[in-house]
Amino acid sequence: MSLESEFKSSTMEFLGKYVLIVAADAEADKVSGVSPTAKHFKLKLRQEGGNVVQLETNPMVKAGPDAITAYWLPWRTKSATTLKLGGDAEFFFTSEMTNCRFSILNSDDEAPVVAHIAGTASRDERDALEREMIKEVESKGWTKAKSVMEAKDVKTEGEALKLRRLSISGVPLGLHEYKGQRGTFTDSGSAFVFGKRTDKKWAFYAQICAGNMKPENIAGHGKIPKEIKQLGKLFEFG
Repeated sequence: MSLESEFKSSTMEFLGKYVLIVAADAEADKVSGVSPTAKHFKLKLRQEGGNVVQLETNPMVKAGPDAITAYWLPWRTKSATTLKLGGDAEFFFTSEMTNCRFSILNSDDEAPVVAHIAGTASRDERDALEREMIKEVESKGWTKAKSVMEAKDVKTEGEALKLRRLSISGVPLGLHEYKGQRGTFTDSGSAFVFGKRTDKKWAFYAQICAGNMKPENIAGHGKIPKEIKQLGKLFEFG
């Protein structure tokens, strides 16, 4: 069975065996923008990483049993990108999360609006970007996710649990170990965020890993440290 077939048929079990990273696309949206059309992805085992698998796509990858069809949301530096999902694919992927924030902005699990907010923006800028996107959701007549608290600072674990968001601000509350890049290997973390559509409804998860991920590692130009490892079970969005 190919890696792609194994991922599609047993996603959670697959991520229990492998660490998955998303190949950097040099901010793919700079050229083509965010497309609502699903793309086709391949998985490549990174030999130096042992159990590390790289997710990548290019125009030559076609639909088929040895490809994964998914919605794709690339990142944009010091900004935010959004995408409304539908029923044209069973999976959703976004750029590797190293310092970024991922949010689900509306309450429709059949057509969720998702956002990737760049970690190159300051925390205040990320909060402002999230608030602007929530306003856009409301202006289009979509129901704002009740669990999104308009980027207010959370004060208790209970408040944080209501947030459909993966952010480094969740670490002090003990929600997860997505620490972002802090300069040292042992005190850093990254995440592979994905969505899976089952019975017409989307659910979102994150595989959170320990370790410092430099751009050249993600892009495939540098070796993946063998110490990269998954931290605990998959994080499931509220």
